[in-house]
Amino acid sequence: MTLKDWEGFAVERGLKIIAITDHNTMDGLAEAQAAAENRAGLEVIPGVTLTTSTAGVHILGYFMDFGLSWFQTGLARLRPKQLQSIRETVRKLGDP
Repeated sequence: MTLKDWEGFAVERGLKIIAITDHNTMDGLAEAQAAAENRAGLEVIPGVTLTTSTAGVHILGYFMDFGLSWFQTGLARLRPKQLQSIRETVRKLGDP
């Protein structure tokens, strides 16, 4: 689903507040909040899903300030490991 799809989905169901989280990135949150401002009564809570070193364990952070450069730098450090994990998963799915 695209951001626009989620926004419409939320509004159609009468939701007033939604949280958007993605793994190790907060890209798109400014766009989501701007889009929500155009819809009366819809608020977007900024969040992030953080990958941990423990397999299968993730941390959800809500009301995160995505304007903090030091936090964005930390998130950027997590992404290469995430991409490696995605590639390994795809490779395993392709193995007979």
